[in-house]
Amino acid sequence: MIYKNSILTLISLLCFLSLKAKEKEIKFPVIQLLKIDSSSILTNDEIEDNKKTVFINFSPTCDHCQRTIKSILDNIFKFTNTQFILSSFESLKSIRQFYFDYGLSSYTTVFIGQEIDYTLTKQIQYSSFPCLILFDEKKQYIKKIDEESDAKKLLKALHIKTK
Repeated sequence: MIYKNSILTLISLLCFLSLKAKEKEIKFPVIQLLKIDSSSILTNDEIEDNKKTVFINFSPTCDHCQRTIKSILDNIFKFTNTQFILSSFESLKSIRQFYFDYGLSSYTTVFIGQEIDYTLTKQIQYSSFPCLILFDEKKQYIKKIDEESDAKKLLKALHIKTK
């Protein structure tokens, strides 16, 4: 029995290490999201260089997603030199409603769009709602957060000091 438990523990450890190794391979993605106007595409050309970037996979109807994004928006002034890319597979109608409900047009550092072909998910390995993928100013991977989060945790993960 001890032998079986040891083998299971070893297999679990190897799986965990394999997932962590893949996570470190996450590169800054090529962005192609359908904007809420339903006719134009958000691309890397519209994303500023030399800024920290947080990609957020969300569902407009997910309570965890809503709380995470509300916390960020309530503290947006603390996220200096940071931009947010929100992507969802949900209908453009529900994404558009979310955009207006949260007043996202007021934030110049928040971009939102519909993922139409899973390209972004394949590149940065989204795995939950919400899922946050963090990159530094040099577009180097920092961290993946696979759960509801808040501004305080996110600021810490991005190494942003606040007063």
